[in-house]
Amino acid sequence: TTHWVVFIPLRLCDTDTNTLYSNHLRELLKMLKEKNERCAGRKTTQSRTIKLLYGLIKMDKIIQFVKLLKAYQNKQIGLEEVVPKFKELDNFHDFWHYISDDDIRAKDQDYAAMQNKELDKFIAAIESGNYEQANKITFLGSTV
Repeated sequence: TTHWVVFIPLRLCDTDTNTLYSNHLRELLKMLKEKNERCAGRKTTQSRTIKLLYGLIKMDKIIQFVKLLKAYQNKQIGLEEVVPKFKELDNFHDFWHYISDDDIRAKDQDYAAMQNKELDKFIAAIESGNYEQANKITFLGSTV
């Protein structure tokens, strides 16, 4: 049997000041608690541990993606610097509309304003851990 050791760069002391980590950790711990309750009395499997580790790694990728989006909003970086981190995610596919509409935003101020408001909503949804809401944002029109 081969055992792998995975180190995840997560500093728990930051969770009080970093709400993004706090929200995501809360969701992951809730998920783990629910799984443990469903599996009470059964032998713990490595697959649950692997899923939790995968969740933590994915959480870190999402946090890095949000940081890049905020830097883009603040005009510190270009959209081309956000794309590689976005490609690492297996989520939020409608964000491709925002990426590919860069030329339209440059020509149409109303369309740019709509998409940038949607980007604000998108970031807020991800930061709150509401991935379902983030996935509803298509960037093709205003969402509620």
